[in-house]
Amino acid sequence: HKFHRNEMTSSSSSSAIPQPPDRSKDMDPPMSNSIALRGHDRAISALHCDPSGARLLTGAWDYKVKFWDFAGMTNTFKSFRDLDPVSEEDHGSYLFNHIRWSTTGDLFVLVKAHPQPILYDRDGHEIFPFCIGDRYLVDQSNSKGHTAEVTGCQWSPNNRATILTGSKDSTVRLWNVETLHKRQVTIIKTAQGMSRNNRAGVTSCGFSNSGGYIYAGTDVGKIFIWPDGGPYSKPKIEIKNAHRSLDAITDVKLLSDGNRLFSRCKDETLKLWDLRKPQSPVMEVKGIDTIYDTCDIAVSPNEDLIVVGSCVDKKSSDRGQLLFYDTKTLKKQYASLVDSGCSVVRIQWHPKLNQIIAGCSNGTTYVYYDRDKSVKGALLCANKVKKIDPVQMGGFSTDIQTPNALPMYREERSNITRKREQRAFLPDRSGVPPRLEDCPSYALLRYSAKHQMYMEMGVAKNTIRNEDPVAKLRSYQKEADENPLYIADVYKKTQPEAVFADPEEDEIDHDDMIEEQVAKKKTKILDELRNSGANRTV
Repeated sequence: HKFHRNEMTSSSSSSAIPQPPDRSKDMDPPMSNSIALRGHDRAISALHCDPSGARLLTGAWDYKVKFWDFAGMTNTFKSFRDLDPVSEEDHGSYLFNHIRWSTTGDLFVLVKAHPQPILYDRDGHEIFPFCIGDRYLVDQSNSKGHTAEVTGCQWSPNNRATILTGSKDSTVRLWNVETLHKRQVTIIKTAQGMSRNNRAGVTSCGFSNSGGYIYAGTDVGKIFIWPDGGPYSKPKIEIKNAHRSLDAITDVKLLSDGNRLFSRCKDETLKLWDLRKPQSPVMEVKGIDTIYDTCDIAVSPNEDLIVVGSCVDKKSSDRGQLLFYDTKTLKKQYASLVDSGCSVVRIQWHPKLNQIIAGCSNGTTYVYYDRDKSVKGALLCANKVKKIDPVQMGGFSTDIQTPNALPMYREERSNITRKREQRAFLPDRSGVPPRLEDCPSYALLRYSAKHQMYMEMGVAKNTIRNEDPVAKLRSYQKEADENPLYIADVYKKTQPEAVFADPEEDEIDHDDMIEEQVAKKKTKILDELRNSGANRTV
């Protein structure tokens, strides 16, 4: 990434004259290094990092929300979880307009191009959706929720249970986390009267950094500001002609002092306003290409700089830019280029990490950081190498063999494994020597070269390999009869001659025995029947 600085620093003309230390480098944004988080196929339309800086959420036009954990990632930069709200029940396929973490980081709100945002927990499990209003009611004050597309949301910095949402139904609504599935708490209207000509759809809304004001930018070029505690019936400050009436305001930022306000619009302008004199802007910058409705403004942690992203045509060879401006004079201080044909759609400058997160139109999210000025975040995973399992390196199998497991817990073996085991137990592969009579004649006369050499030298005189083992055992029968060693010696006096049972005499024909028993049973049954019949006759 090319990083250009617009200000010129004067060099000392003489080494003898002491010069004050150059503090301009301390004001430089953290842009010396960057990582790219790739995983989406379409433009990034929503992103937000939690207050602790540990987890990042990105939503794109591919209808997916990805979870990125800086501490758990390696230099492969892969997300650890995907959220697909399209596949969930009762939710359709709508583009994402906004994502916002709570001030404690345990909940987040997903805003789609639908009147009903959804509240999720930290792990991406849906808690419940916001209450939706009745579209057929003319007076929005009687509706329990939004009736048109919600464009933005923000959690209150003073009350962690309060959520602010803005919609194209010309209302800004305040919600409580515990009752948002029933109805909103407060309705703030941006349109006066019931006429459609007075409607002003909200395209950007939020709280000031100090939490003292609520602001809203509309699609007719107007900006409204109310006190955080009310009253809400009439705005405290209304800038009617902030931008052209036919162009929508993409983002508004109000600084902590409550006086400086920045607005960006699709008319390719960026303006600085002093709310003490809201009749005309203090400064204006023109020519900032703005194609997407979600192009926003990011403020540095010390509120000395703001950064915006420029858009380019996909087919062109131009490159989008990150443009940094001074918050007091609105003069451009720095510029950084991104990929060719890539537009910067979403930006966040995290106050704790001091890192800039930019979501682009090519589906890539860039995280810019400085090794000296930034803390944690991308620094945790930029140089972390993925650990390789030593078992996988050696090519060993990680399967656990349980030969004595119950049948219901045994894993089914494939036919290939079963055939290999059968072949291993074949006579020619099991290692068991074949019987002598099964061997071919030429196998008995085959000797190895070494054995042949020993026979010629007269060393190998044992010829047992050429003998029949059965005949050899029978040759010892005469010697065993004359000199018995074990059982035969006990019966030598009482039974000198061995008496063996004759198998022909002891052999019993079981079939004849069964037939004889069946015949006896039949005879007995017939006798009983005859006797019973004689008794009846008498």
